[in-house]
Amino acid sequence: MALRAVIQEGQMSQFHNLSDIANALNALSEKGSKSINRHFLTQTDKMTAQVVQFSETKNSLHVQNNHDELLVIISGEIDFKVGGEIRKTRANDTIFVPAGIMHGPVLKKGETFTALSIFAPRFEFNNKNIQWERDKG
Repeated sequence: MALRAVIQEGQMSQFHNLSDIANALNALSEKGSKSINRHFLTQTDKMTAQVVQFSETKNSLHVQNNHDELLVIISGEIDFKVGGEIRKTRANDTIFVPAGIMHGPVLKKGETFTALSIFAPRFEFNNKNIQWERDKG
C-alpha cells in the first residue's frame, strides 16, 4: 500500500490509521527507500506528530536538546535506549524522552521498528535541533 493511498495527496486529515501508515512505510523500506522513513501526521505551533520507521544497523542514538518526545511503538520488538537505560520494547509500549537525553533504538541486523513520535514544542528537522551520536568526531 502506498502512502498516497493512505492520505490523498495535498489533503491533511484529522484522522489517521497507524497500521495503514506503518504498512505503507514497511513497503518503502522493503524497496530500499531509506533507513529512516517518516510520515508527518500534523505540525502545529505547539507540537509535531509523525510516524517514523527505523530499519538500519548503524548507530541511531541522538539528542533533541529543546524538545520532549513521546513514542508509542506500533510494530517491531527492539531494544530502546533512553539515557543509561536499555529496555526491550514492542507494540503498544510507550517511551517518554525528556529534552537533552541521548536516546534511540539499538537495532540488530535486520531489525525494524515503527512508532508514533510526538514532539513538543514543534520540531523542525535540522542539525540544530537533532544531534546524532554517530556524527560526533
